[in-house]
Amino acid sequence: MPRFGRNIITGRKVTYLIAASDAPQHVRNQADMCCDGTDDGEEIMTAFNALPSTGGLIGLSIGTFYRGSTAITPPSYSGLAGQGMYSTILRNASTANVHCINFEGTAVDNRKQSLILSDLTIRGYASSYSGLYGKFLFGPNEISNVRFFYNGTYGVDFDNNASSFIFRACRFNYNTLAGVRLQASTNPESFYDCVWSTNTEEGITLTGDTNEILISGGNFNSNGKQAIAVSSASKNILIQGVHFEDNATAIATNDLANCHILINHASFYGLTLIDNWFNGENGSPPTPKTFNGVRLQAGDQILAIQCKFRQLDVTQLTGAAYYIDGANTITHYMSKIVDHVPATKAGTGTLNVLSTGVDPGGW
Repeated sequence: MPRFGRNIITGRKVTYLIAASDAPQHVRNQADMCCDGTDDGEEIMTAFNALPSTGGLIGLSIGTFYRGSTAITPPSYSGLAGQGMYSTILRNASTANVHCINFEGTAVDNRKQSLILSDLTIRGYASSYSGLYGKFLFGPNEISNVRFFYNGTYGVDFDNNASSFIFRACRFNYNTLAGVRLQASTNPESFYDCVWSTNTEEGITLTGDTNEILISGGNFNSNGKQAIAVSSASKNILIQGVHFEDNATAIATNDLANCHILINHASFYGLTLIDNWFNGENGSPPTPKTFNGVRLQAGDQILAIQCKFRQLDVTQLTGAAYYIDGANTITHYMSKIVDHVPATKAGTGTLNVLSTGVDPGGW
């Protein structure tokens, strides 16, 4: 049952139900609108435009919907819900440079708000734009059980005051650049039990001032570059209970950019890591590809609590749990180096070890 599939806004499961061109006939018979598989954005926007000012939920049937020339731009207080991550697919109808969905207000004082997206796959093409693009947004907004798959740039690209989103159980796979890009005052954002895997570049990249980010649960694996890369004056990121494994697969093993988390901005501060697992690559014997766990090139106030590091570059014998450049400092508290990690710290920076006497748990 889709998370938002019942008892939302009206007595019906949805305000309007739209059937895909390949939906079963009995579903099309019950739908308010039926698509023809060419420019299905037209039917979707007809339904959104018919909603009252108080909003509503648009339901998509099982099947594939094609975003053609009509931009899909939901209004405030509205939602778009499919029948499951692998049952409902919304994709670009061609390789045109368009986003599959646009969550966009027009200015800081004219933001959209209270948007819902759930239970479907957003798929572009290798040469198209992002799956979901957003700017000038105000919360609360929620995205649940959505797969952002094979989009031409980013799975999700938030720019310019796209604020207050909660992502739950989403997957970001095979996007041509990063799974998620956050830039230009997109804050706060929360990710619960999400998966970033096999993106060509990063799992998440922060390229503009992005503050108050929470990542809880889930995992990052097999991304071409770092799992998380920060190159902006962001602050206050909390990562808790996340599994990092075999990232930076497209970066040479002995390159210092080969790491799970890369922080590189002098004005960045406030990364807290709690109970995370940093693994190179499982195997017997282990054949790790990830060089370092966390690399701090520039930034301040980095704290790791009860984290575990394993199988980091045992073949090169030069990898480390932390690589710290210059005069930077990381504080390491009750964390554990399990096995096949050549060094706890590398680089010229400082690692403050507050306690190593408490075992945070085995593998």
